[in-house]
Amino acid sequence: MILHVLISLFSICASSNITESGTDYNLSYFGKATDLKQGIHIYTEVHEERYSNGSRKSLLTTYHDTAGKVIVRRSVDFSRSTLLPDFHTEDLRSGYMEGAEQVASGVRLYWRKSAKDSIEQKIVRIPSPAVVDAGFNNFVQERWDSLMKGEELEMYFGLPFTLDYYRFRLYKDGEKEFNGRNAVVVRCEIDNFILRLFAKPIILMYDTETRRMISYDGISNINDERGNSYNVNIQYDPFGP
Repeated sequence: MILHVLISLFSICASSNITESGTDYNLSYFGKATDLKQGIHIYTEVHEERYSNGSRKSLLTTYHDTAGKVIVRRSVDFSRSTLLPDFHTEDLRSGYMEGAEQVASGVRLYWRKSAKDSIEQKIVRIPSPAVVDAGFNNFVQERWDSLMKGEELEMYFGLPFTLDYYRFRLYKDGEKEFNGRNAVVVRCEIDNFILRLFAKPIILMYDTETRRMISYDGISNINDERGNSYNVNIQYDPFGP
């Protein structure tokens, strides 16, 4: 369970393509995930963001195995909230499924272990600042100035797998040059001493000019064929989320 506390702090990708139509446009990009222990490519992510009037409205992601087969699909809807988007993820191999949606009384978190299992769900009231799934990166970018001043930020992250939320803290952990670019290192960890003994922090790097992610080290939101979470390194060029 502890490992899954960090599962949804997602990773996105590399080279981009923009398709425009008036004030609306789509932004597509992809990236490769490398296993941190073995140093081998394990899956590829393909993302397409839809923008309207300058705001990101949705994100569609497909995850492909090394043979190019789609193994996981994810959809994210930011139309109601940048930090608490409605999202749905399904593993096409096992039937594992998880998601969240806003309802009148809070946030509905739901998940199932496999296609053979029933869906478990719970409506929770997540304290502010409340975040789920891809809302994490929006949280970083919306509070960029505070982060760069050295302030420690906290957020409450909703996790479908446990039908609960957890408090996380994140802070600037230095600056460095990365692939010829000036980068800021951001460290994210669960704000509980006991749980931190079991859950490793997530280390992210952001380009200081674009404020977009260029590197991610940590637990993946994708499982292997046995249902265990990958630990990955993903580098983004020219940008990530």
